[in-house]
Amino acid sequence: MKFHELQSLIQGMTRKEANEIADSAGIGQTTIAHIRKGRTGNPRIETVEKLIAVLNSRRKPRKSPSKEAA
Repeated sequence: MKFHELQSLIQGMTRKEANEIADSAGIGQTTIAHIRKGRTGNPRIETVEKLIAVLNSRRKPRKSPSKEAA
């Protein structure tokens, strides 16, 4: 995942959701607020890695298409 993709994902979150992600990742809520608002264009790699790890752990597995009985 590239930073701009991460940023777009975070921008689509509510402030509450973003703060929950920040807390889970162990980063400051101010940091994630700056990412959401586009004020941080070059965050530390450790910050990005932590956010990606948390977001990946929260993703719901995709369901495979079900086969309908004929």
